[in-house]
Amino acid sequence: GVAEYAQRRQVTTFSPSLAARIELAFQVVDEAADPEQASERIYQLIGAGVSTIESVPAALAMVQLA
Repeated sequence: GVAEYAQRRQVTTFSPSLAARIELAFQVVDEAADPEQASERIYQLIGAGVSTIESVPAALAMVQLA
């Protein structure tokens, strides 16, 4: 996907894969019993900070949840 391509093209630090974190966020939403559980698990597993590595997967998960 786009995230994987962008990460391959950039010289990055030792941060986690953005594409993998997006996939994990979608998986968390799919496996959650309800929106409240999904939101809590996204917060605990992905994070909700301002850095791209947290904010992008969390935001996309919330869109999927809606």
